Amino acid sequence: VLGRVRPVPLLVDGKIAVCFVDGDFTLKRIKTDKDGVWLIPANESYQPIHLNESNDLRIWGVVTHVIKSV
Repeated sequence: VLGRVRPVPLLVDGKIAVCFVDGDFTLKRIKTDKDGVWLIPANESYQPIHLNESNDLRIWGVVTHVIKSV
């Protein structure tokens, strides 16, 4: 369960972000390296998303707190 999201105007390396990519919402960790910008899933069943100029990317916010049941 997502608890709190803080709006952020720029990509922040290493942070988990609520992203709107090419018409779909996703929650991914942002990674920047020499090859560009990647959205990295927490679930290893999914592939990382390599972003380029053709992607429509909007960062809605960065996750600051997570609330979950144990």
